[in-house]
Amino acid sequence: DPDTPNSIINLTGTGVTPKIEVSPTFIDFGNVSLQTIKEVSFRIYNRSLLNLKVFNIEVLNSQFILNENFPIDIQNYKEIKIKFQPENIGEVLSKIVISSNDLNNQNIEIQLRSNGVSPDIFMNPTSLNFGDISIGSSSKLPVSVSNLGEGSLKIDSIDILNSNFSLN
Repeated sequence: DPDTPNSIINLTGTGVTPKIEVSPTFIDFGNVSLQTIKEVSFRIYNRSLLNLKVFNIEVLNSQFILNENFPIDIQNYKEIKIKFQPENIGEVLSKIVISSNDLNNQNIEIQLRSNGVSPDIFMNPTSLNFGDISIGSSSKLPVSVSNLGEGSLKIDSIDILNSNFSLN
């Protein structure tokens, strides 16, 4: 229009960004025996219509193992597996830091907890005395084996070093 060469038009809009969400936000591996590995999973969700890109997932303790290639493009969700392999007995606390293109939450964290445990074998009694036994006779004495530790005790074999004795 020649009478109004410039017009002002008010426009409004809302900017959008990918939106990351993780579940769970706390992972407790529980008790894990030394020299074993426990695996659990968590999910990274994309709660937007835009493409969510995960650039990195950093685990802040080497006892927790993550095998993923980056970047990860997430349309709906991605399930990630993480393993724990304790190096020592005791509680281990750590966290996962996930970096993404969510401008409102570029680094999101998952807290980790586990407890390295070990079996502790206990035998009672620790020695046996059969006393005098006549030739051709036999005698039995009980032995109890217990686990005083928190880790699973697996007995692979019991060896008797003298052929005059046997195990029933």
